[in-house]
Amino acid sequence: IFVLFTIILSFFMGYILRFYISIKIQRSFNILKEVGVFTCISIVAILFTLFLLDCISVGVIPIIEVLKGNTYRYMDFGVPLLHAFLIIYTCMICFAYFIRYLKFSSKRYLFVMLFALFLPICFINRQVFIYEVIGLIILYFTYTKKINFTRIFKFFSIFLLVSIFFSAVGNYRTVSDSQGTVDGSSSL
Repeated sequence: IFVLFTIILSFFMGYILRFYISIKIQRSFNILKEVGVFTCISIVAILFTLFLLDCISVGVIPIIEVLKGNTYRYMDFGVPLLHAFLIIYTCMICFAYFIRYLKFSSKRYLFVMLFALFLPICFINRQVFIYEVIGLIILYFTYTKKINFTRIFKFFSIFLLVSIFFSAVGNYRTVSDSQGTVDGSSSL
């Protein structure tokens, strides 16, 4: 009953607040300013450097380890504080530069957004990837105000295909992770 009530209340509140939230979001879109190429390059360099530091701390690049079939313990990946900061920063950059791309239609913003979207794939982090994709879809529909069933079907189809692929890679990671410990015993 609690779950059903929560779902119904969420839809009801969403319906009531959609106009207010839409106005607030449109105002925030209107105050955006363009940033230069140097800023975009700096953002990508910072993200890449933090990613490399995270990988160096463990000595592996997760996507390469999984694709090679080597054992990879994703729970032990990265420096905890650095990794958490990198994940949050990656999501923020992904959303901020997608909004800039929608407003200014500059390829440099799209490049930064795609780079930030690519990092969770390199980490083999399905949750962050799905969070970013859903956020991008919501931002797109909020900004363009063009909600039609053909576009929703296209987005859903692409999202479904990418999710299936990424789930297969994640399952491969999980199998790689559960192959056993150093002494041959099971890690479960």
